[in-house]
Order: sequence, then structure tokens, then C-alpha cells
Amino acid sequence: MDELREKIARRVGENLRRAREGAGQTQKGLARMGFVTQSLQSAYETGAKLPQLDTLVYQARLFGVTLFELLEGVEEMAPKEQDKPTGV
Repeated sequence: MDELREKIARRVGENLRRAREGAGQTQKGLARMGFVTQSLQSAYETGAKLPQLDTLVYQARLFGVTLFELLEGVEEMAPKEQDKPTGV
């Protein structure tokens, strides 16, 4: 993962963990539901892996939050217009 992607994965992971805990769910409980393994959920929450969009949508619904809440803080990480490479 490049540096920006790693930062995004960590932020999304923090938001996922907060949402899961707020919903009273455990990683083990999610694994019992059969959607993700406990180790995969842990990888998402620590930022080791960045979940796919369908996973984020499912977990947002499951935890009773919006997709925007799971992505909170990510937009600020995007390069500013002046920082983008030319020709993009």
C-alpha cells in the first residue's frame, strides 16, 4: 500500500471499530454471522487492509451508521488541486 492508501485504511479502520463497538458488536460476533472472519475484521480495523465498498455498505447498515460516517476524515487526506500531478 502506498502512504496515502495506508492513511486512509487506518482512518476507515478506526471508524469501523468505533461503529462496531457503538453497535455493541464484537469481531467474534461478526465472524459468527458469517460475513467476515475475525482476523479479516481485525485487519480492517487496524488499517492493515482496506475494505471493499460493498463491505463498508454492509457494515454501515449492520452498525446503524451511514457510509459517510465510516469514511469520515478521508476526504481531507485527498491531495489538493495544486498537489495533483499535471495531466490528471
